[in-house]
Amino acid sequence: MEDLIKVLIVDDNEYVRRKIVRILSAPGRTFYEAANEEDSLSLIKANHFDIIFLDVRLPFGRTGIDVFKKAKEIQPNLGKVIILTGWLEDSTRHEANELGAFAYLDKAPLDRDKIIEAFNKALSTREDG
Repeated sequence: MEDLIKVLIVDDNEYVRRKIVRILSAPGRTFYEAANEEDSLSLIKANHFDIIFLDVRLPFGRTGIDVFKKAKEIQPNLGKVIILTGWLEDSTRHEANELGAFAYLDKAPLDRDKIIEAFNKALSTREDG
């Protein structure tokens, strides 16, 4: 039997979280959602996620990069991280790359095909190693 695929979606916009879940829902996949840094890190402490969709802009002055850094401290072998953003500055992209970001998705607008493509590529590399 195939392993259950765990996906975490970190975004303060509920619409974005729900849309990603709707697009990717399938048997053998379970989704967790977090709207802020604290909730996302609590989930990362309690679970190992295969794929994490991570928004760059989070509430309370926090960023997805902050979450990414702390998540890697909690779990050095973190799952594939797909960065979500409406705007990605070069410095943010560089920092995300340094941390090992797998892919980037533009939220303006969220493209169904690109979400599926990034997810499937992340899954295929997960199985490779």
